[in-house]
Amino acid sequence: MKLDRPLILVIEDEILVRAILIAQLFDGGFNAVEAGNARDAEYMLATYPQIEIVIGDAVISDQTDGLDFITEHWPDKKMIVAFDAGTDPSCDLPKAVRSIGKPYAFAELSDRLNEMLTADWPRRRAG
Repeated sequence: MKLDRPLILVIEDEILVRAILIAQLFDGGFNAVEAGNARDAEYMLATYPQIEIVIGDAVISDQTDGLDFITEHWPDKKMIVAFDAGTDPSCDLPKAVRSIGKPYAFAELSDRLNEMLTADWPRRRAG
């Protein structure tokens, strides 16, 4: 892991999708750590406080709401939440959260990540 690259947490219960996404992130110039469920994500977020952005499913494998899980426990983390094709939740998302459709299109994901990593991107505030 190169320390000068942004660190991204990927929460994805489908192992092949997760492995491909991690590889694409590394190839795209990001560092990435992974979690397959909410419990693993909680561990990764506690272990790696330098995580800048979380990419996660709208529903994590153990039926946890991915968006609520992150926004309730880590309100300072930026997030990209993935929804199944045909779903457009963007009007209901907090200001510092973006959505992306599945299957992932890496060019679109990379654009969102780079946009969110700019200094003027809003962060959520703990309520």
